[in-house]
Amino acid sequence: MKFFLLSIVFFFICSCRKNPNAPQNTETSIYESILDSSGNFIIKAKYPVSAQDTANGIKKLVDLIISQEKENREDIDLPKTENLRVSIDYEEFDDPKNGIKSYLIKKHSKAGKEPETTKVWTIVFQNQKEIDIETFLDLSGDMDLQVTKLLSQHAMRQNKKMDKNLLDQGLGLYYLAADGKTLDPKKFHGDGYLFASNLQNFVVEDSGFTFYFDSGAIAPNSEGVQKIHLTREQLKPFLRP
Repeated sequence: MKFFLLSIVFFFICSCRKNPNAPQNTETSIYESILDSSGNFIIKAKYPVSAQDTANGIKKLVDLIISQEKENREDIDLPKTENLRVSIDYEEFDDPKNGIKSYLIKKHSKAGKEPETTKVWTIVFQNQKEIDIETFLDLSGDMDLQVTKLLSQHAMRQNKKMDKNLLDQGLGLYYLAADGKTLDPKKFHGDGYLFASNLQNFVVEDSGFTFYFDSGAIAPNSEGVQKIHLTREQLKPFLRP
């Protein structure tokens, strides 16, 4: 079934400048509100426009999320009285010493009476370039596995209520054989497990790195988005020079 979208877009631009002569520090928030003609599909988006983001990576990501939601709406059979609500918002983080700006983009979805789910993405910039985790960490060999084990250890320390089994299933550690290095074919039936995928959503601050996970990924969905913080000292064996 095709849905004809009636888009109502509101732009409220708030510029925050500590120094009017330093436009590179200008941050702007864009608000979009989109309603379809049936009235039971609502998307609201709030995302940053940063001088660091010279390639418009954030806007492209948000546009992709919205586009996918519009396509997915056709596959969801909801009664006309129930709404599919999607909202996109963000948080920002600074590491001024190293000139790094990080953004956490969050998509909250709720279909009818189903529980809300949240999916996360992060985008990190340095010197007006988008960078990934391998800018900071050497993940060659089995180092992605070793960092994942470190995440598991500190997650349990940072959240005493964390379920170890759910955590390790979400991180892929549950599928390891007794040697702690190879995958157990009785537990895992794929070709391999990319442990580096656990490290893709991260932000950088003075205190170190925080890794984010979708709701339901490493803990029950009801507990929301999960984060695990590792200091630079804890990551020292993996840090690039």
